[in-house]
This record gives sequence, structure tokens and C-alpha cells, in this order.
Amino acid sequence: MCWPRYIDPELKKLFHAIPKRKTNRNSFAHSPVPAELQKQMGEAAAAEGVTLTCIDAEDQRKAIAGLVSEADHKQFADPQFRRELASWIHSSRRNDGLPVYAYGISSILNNATPLVNAVVRTFDIGNNIAASHLQLAEGSPLLACISTAPDNAQTWLAVGQALERVLLVVAEAGFDASYLNQPIEVPALRSRLHLLAGGEPSPQILLRIGKAATTLASPRRPLGDVLW
Repeated sequence: MCWPRYIDPELKKLFHAIPKRKTNRNSFAHSPVPAELQKQMGEAAAAEGVTLTCIDAEDQRKAIAGLVSEADHKQFADPQFRRELASWIHSSRRNDGLPVYAYGISSILNNATPLVNAVVRTFDIGNNIAASHLQLAEGSPLLACISTAPDNAQTWLAVGQALERVLLVVAEAGFDASYLNQPIEVPALRSRLHLLAGGEPSPQILLRIGKAATTLASPRRPLGDVLW
């Protein structure tokens, strides 16, 4: 039996952007993100029923970068957070998780992944991480916050669908994106992010958008392992 389904013709245009999309954690060039692309990003989010706010004003970006740095300090001070993060860092021979090269660590150190895990798990490296992320956030030409009014399972699903659309729109335009979700993951900072970014009361995803040097894709599980 075939169930009736709605097919959005706009999604077909983004199909070829799928292999282009990668999370790029490198520093972005200072060239601005075109207003037309910002408009398309907002429309992509709205198509899934959520709000996307673009922030390109320097003072706002710096204030939000400060929140990212503050969140890094709080998260890395928590041993449980460090253990979970370390559990996701793998060598490039694994087909999931985060390879060491995704953090800008030379692939030469691929065999030293257990050492990297041990450092992340054992030591509070929040000062170094916070300084690095502060620089990345301040140097990004555009920040984009996806937000919702209610904060429940239904809107979380819509946010995931909106994020998929937005990232493909960005990739199709030849730009890169990466995440700065730390202020959203620290409850005490989430409301402060809303005040700075605007949009709806519940920030869900914080992205930085720009152009950077080409990066390798993170490994993925075989299609047969995740789809049946």
C-alpha cells in the first residue's frame, strides 16, 4: 500500500548540494555574506515553520562570541561533558564520530587519537578552546540563529528539517557553515542569546556562515547501516 505524501518541489533544487555540504571549522574570510543568500536562508527556515535570524552587525557578533566563550569555560569545567566529548573523537578509520582532523589537528596524529581523547577527558582545556572559538565567532562575517516559540518535540523536529534546508542552501551558494551551539547548551546563557540574537524566545541552533579553506568530510556510516 502506498501512503499519500506531500513532496515539496523546492527540495529537488537542493539535491545536488548534498555532497557539497560539510561542517567547516576553519576560520572564515571576512567577505560579507550576500543579502540575497541571507534572505534565502530565512525562507528555507520559514518553509519548515521556524525562524532564522541573521546577525552581521559587528557589535552583536562580538557580544554573541563572548557568550560562546563563556559557555566553553562552563562546559569544559564539567568532567561529564569532557568524557562525552572524548567518546566521540575517533581516528579516521572509524565511520562515525569526529575524526581528529575535524578539529584542525594534523592527520599525521591520526594514530595518536587515544592521546587526544585522554587530554580532552582528563584536563580542563576550556581556556584554550574558549579563546579559539571566540576568535572564530568574532571573525565570522555572519551568525545565524534558528529559534522557535514553543520548545517541544514537535518544534525540535521542525528545527532539524529547517537546519537541513538552510545548510543545503548555504552549500549550494558556495558558502560554508559550522556550529556555535555552546550558549544554547548552557541553560543560564540561552535566554541571553535570545536577547542578543532576536527571533523567537527559544534559540535552538547557532551557526556561523562564511567562506573558508576546503575541509575534509567527516566519515559516515554506510547507507545500508542506517536506512532500510
